[in-house]
Amino acid sequence: MERSTKTLSISCTPCRINECFYQGDDMVEMRNQKGVFRLKGIGAAIWQMLDGKHTIEMIIDELCSMLNINEKNKIYDKLMHLLFLLEEKSLVIIDWDPLYKSLYK
Repeated sequence: MERSTKTLSISCTPCRINECFYQGDDMVEMRNQKGVFRLKGIGAAIWQMLDGKHTIEMIIDELCSMLNINEKNKIYDKLMHLLFLLEEKSLVIIDWDPLYKSLYK
């Protein structure tokens, strides 16, 4: 089932369910049964914010501030694209609920 970005609220709280095995200044690498995944630059910064505490809106605001961009819609679209990709790779849950924690230990 393909998700539409229109159905997701900016109040969703994405959370990584896989920790990185390498973290450098501008890069993180994660590994799971599907392979090794690498995020660089802004992708690595986004990964750090996927802690189950930052909402999509908070991440967008932080990215707009970091990149000095006022167009939240562009950031939203690119962020959702990345989140859907990471969710497809079983690295994040986009709409995290703390009750999920016991399922992923």
